[in-house]
This record gives sequence, C-alpha cells and structure tokens, in this order.
Amino acid sequence: MIHQSNSIQVEYIKPGIAQFTFNAQGSVNKFDQQTLADCKAALTKLHADPALKGVLFVSGKDNFIVGADQFVAYHL
Repeated sequence: MIHQSNSIQVEYIKPGIAQFTFNAQGSVNKFDQQTLADCKAALTKLHADPALKGVLFVSGKDNFIVGADQFVAYHL
C-alpha cells in the first residue's frame, strides 16, 4: 500500500502502475477538504517514485465522485 486514508487508497497493481481508488466512508465519494488533502499526500508519494509509469483512477462506489462537474488534473 502506497497510501491509505478514510477517502482514498493507493497501491501498485503491477510494477510501475498504481491504482488510486476513491472510496470514502458513506454512500458517495465527494471532493471535500479532507479528500483533497488526502489526494495531495498520495500524489506526493507517487511523484517521489522514479519507477512510476502510470496511475489508474477508479472509484469504489457506483458513481465516481458526485458533484465533480469540473476536470481536475495533476501533473506527476
């Protein structure tokens, strides 16, 4: 496990490929202040890995993230 919090889990699914799973407690995923802080912490860890080739973003819920009506991108 690369990073784990109440809203996200990040782990390698094969060498150089990480899976970033949004899986908040409760019925939906949302971009609140805690989730954004968790994302920053996880992305900082991913950025530090020179072997990283890609990241797959997924949801542990039926919906990806409710209310996310704009695209958010991070450059690794």
